[in-house]
Amino acid sequence: PVSIDWQPIRDHRSLSVTFVKHASVMIKDADRYILVDPVFSDIFWFIKDFTPLNFDPRDIPGPQHVLITHGHYDHIGGIPGIILTRNSAMGDKTKPLTIYYPKDDNFIRILKEYIKKCCSKLTYKLTWQAVDENEEKNRCRSGIFPEPGGL
Repeated sequence: PVSIDWQPIRDHRSLSVTFVKHASVMIKDADRYILVDPVFSDIFWFIKDFTPLNFDPRDIPGPQHVLITHGHYDHIGGIPGIILTRNSAMGDKTKPLTIYYPKDDNFIRILKEYIKKCCSKLTYKLTWQAVDENEEKNRCRSGIFPEPGGL
């Protein structure tokens, strides 16, 4: 089981990277949190879960940014819970949340439609930011990177 005491992570003033589950990682830089590929429940009923959570996911610091690497269930399954929980409990209920996702991913398109229907009364601004893989590769090749703290 995965046990995480989030208080020392909240208290730590510089960069930290915390494995959560499967492909889920929380990156903290100063007071900003970036959650990568959030999933908090069993991945598939027919696969043994070797990383069950031994903490309440509502204890996770509320991220300001979520990065989705691709639209498979085991990488996006926690998105609805984050959006709804953050609206009522997780972190600052007024800070904006930006979700970065691969452009033209059909599963994420379906997820966005679902979120739009079920989460219409948020207490914070939710932004979906498509990332074009080819555009990002070109930016990296040309040496154009976001400014530090640009996220």
